[in-house]
Amino acid sequence: MPKNSFISDELKAKPLKKNGNDYSHRLHQSLAPSGKETLKKVIYSVETLASISKSWNKFTRLMKEKYHPERDLPYIDLEMMDNEEQETDFDQMLKVLLSTPPIRRKREVK
Repeated sequence: MPKNSFISDELKAKPLKKNGNDYSHRLHQSLAPSGKETLKKVIYSVETLASISKSWNKFTRLMKEKYHPERDLPYIDLEMMDNEEQETDFDQMLKVLLSTPPIRRKREVK
């Protein structure tokens, strides 16, 4: 969940912790109706950003633009994060999976 969001503050206000920082309950169940709607919007926006991203770098760049505006990150160049030349392991595995042909099933002989 993004820092300084309404949902995060609302959830942390409830004393639902056990053993230090571990939460003992499903925190989304204690949200007010307005909090549930806000949580849905956050989830939908993350799903949308993930679906339009072609690589992990692109996804993280879009997430930082959405939830961490540049005014909060004055010394980070977001364009440098979207360097298409540097492929991560995730990008390489995704390319292999996408280039793999589908498995053909054997036809039954009648």
